[in-house]
Amino acid sequence: MKYFSAIIAILSAYYPLSTRAEELKVVHPVVLELFTSQGCSSCPPADMLASKYAEDPNILVLSYHVHYWDYLGWKDPFSSTDNTNRQHEYAQYLGSKGVYTPQAIIQGTYDIVGSDARGLQNAFIKTANSGKHWITPTLSSRDGTLLINLPAQENIRANIVIVGYQKHSSNAVTRGENSGDKLSHRNSVTTILPLGEWHGEAINITKSTPQGDGLAVLIQSSDKGEIIGAAWL
Repeated sequence: MKYFSAIIAILSAYYPLSTRAEELKVVHPVVLELFTSQGCSSCPPADMLASKYAEDPNILVLSYHVHYWDYLGWKDPFSSTDNTNRQHEYAQYLGSKGVYTPQAIIQGTYDIVGSDARGLQNAFIKTANSGKHWITPTLSSRDGTLLINLPAQENIRANIVIVGYQKHSSNAVTRGENSGDKLSHRNSVTTILPLGEWHGEAINITKSTPQGDGLAVLIQSSDKGEIIGAAWL
């Protein structure tokens, strides 16, 4: 139960669980990707919620600051077109007509409003108890070099993505919808580096360490966009 025990503690602070923890069979961690912006007045509650989840070592939180709110007069220092493009990729995977903030994607399959604690809770339970095979890359980083090892897997067609992020950040907002507020974030994405498609062969990859003081490697199904593996440092 090592993966789910900490998740239970965090989620119980928001809503009581209707399912007993000991009845769940936990097989892997959970990946929460939040699409947010400092220029969006609805985003700070989602950012705060994501920050609480980021305290759990078995939940990988990645905050992608999109750029399409920058036109309101405040340029989010973490916003980028790469982050926005990843959100649009999810819209294609999920068959959505558009994108919004704050949007949370859980394990590449569940689309939930990022401030919806109950919806996130339910998605975590379903995902952590999915029973699906999970791939865990072996990662090491030294002297600006990232080493990734993936063991051989059968029946795999997936994309490998390196994500760099800043674990903690805080700044004052002087214009836009959140003018006058000081906003804090966890795991704000600074780099998205797709490595191409993987077909299950055993591989060793060497890359420069991405910008930021944290990094993650995601294994994402080419067909559905589902996150089927991850590791982070």
